[in-house]
Formats: sequence, structure tokens, C-alpha cells
Amino acid sequence: MSAAATSSTAKKIPFRSRKVRISSSEPPSTDTSKKPRLVLPILPRSLSAPGELDSALGHLRAVDPTIAHLINSHDPPAFDNSATPFLFLSRSILYQQLATKAAASIYARFLSLCGGEDSVLPEIVSALTPQQLREIGVSARKASYLHDLSSKYLSGVLTDPAIVAMDDESLLSLLTLVKGIGPWSVHMYLLERSWRYEALRADTPISRSCSG
Repeated sequence: MSAAATSSTAKKIPFRSRKVRISSSEPPSTDTSKKPRLVLPILPRSLSAPGELDSALGHLRAVDPTIAHLINSHDPPAFDNSATPFLFLSRSILYQQLATKAAASIYARFLSLCGGEDSVLPEIVSALTPQQLREIGVSARKASYLHDLSSKYLSGVLTDPAIVAMDDESLLSLLTLVKGIGPWSVHMYLLERSWRYEALRADTPISRSCSG
């Protein structure tokens, strides 16, 4: 083959340009300071703490004569803290997205299945099969929520004494680790079980619904 033919053949062979990637020498940013955080205000004392209720009622009497008359016409409210945090959270899961009457019926059957309110304990709820829960009207999803709650108690991630002693922010962070427990459920716990009325000031569906 002549030199001219060789040169002609070489000219017909295509060559692709190679792209050179320049990698940054800087490590990826780990700054999480800009990520939004859902934080509840910390309230050191609840309405059930000594003196708090009297202070609250005194304030209401001072700012509204009509409310003052109603307060003076009735006995002071009593705080029932008999429900353990585990019982309260189990009940909260069962009541989610149901009409009150239907939820109350399922909850009554749940208590019967466990052996009464005093027997609603992590080890007992954990032992209930999805089929047993299904037979009393609990959906498969809620059954998984109850089992996840029980599992976190049995593993020591959650305990009743720790929940009672936690500040609002820690409680929100920890309880929302449980499947089926969101900020709304935590706020309801703060209001109904811990009587921490400051939860109403948080930017939550509760405060928005109260403000109309």
C-alpha cells in the first residue's frame, strides 16, 4: 500500500474528543444550619403544677367579667393524669381519622382484648397479632403503628417516666420517631395529658383551627 493510500485511510478514522472532568477538591458541605426545624416552645410548668391553675384563673377573671362569672359559678377543673403515656399514645393511634363513635367502639374492644386499661402495656400490645387486631376493627396500618410503639418501649427508646420528664422539644423529636405519631399527636399529648397549654402557641393545626 502506498504512503498516499495510508494517509487517506488515516484521515477517515474518526477520533472522539475526550472530556476531562474536573472534580472539586472541597468536601461536600455538611452544614445543616439552614434546614428548617420544627420546634415547640419549652414550658417548664404545666397547668397541673401547684399554683399554675390559680394563676391562670386569676388572669381570666381579671381580663373578662363574663368569664369571671362563669369561673366563680363552677368548681375548678380537675386534672386526670391516670392514663399512662403508653396508654394515651395507643389510644391516639386508634382514634386517628375515625369518627368519635366508631373510634370509641374500637378502643373499647381493644381494651377488652388487652384485659383492661391497666393491661395496655408494651409487652401485651406487642404480643397481639395483626389478625387479632384486625378482628376488632384495627386496620393493618394502625396495627403496625401499635407494634412500632410497643417495640420502641421494649427496646428502651421510650419509657413512661422519660416521656413525663421531657421538655417539649425533646418530646417532639422522640415521639415522632414512632410510626403514626406526628406533631399533631404530640401536641394533643402535651395539652390533654401533660396540660402544657403553651402548645397552643405553636404554629400547628391546633392553633390555626382555634384562631378560625
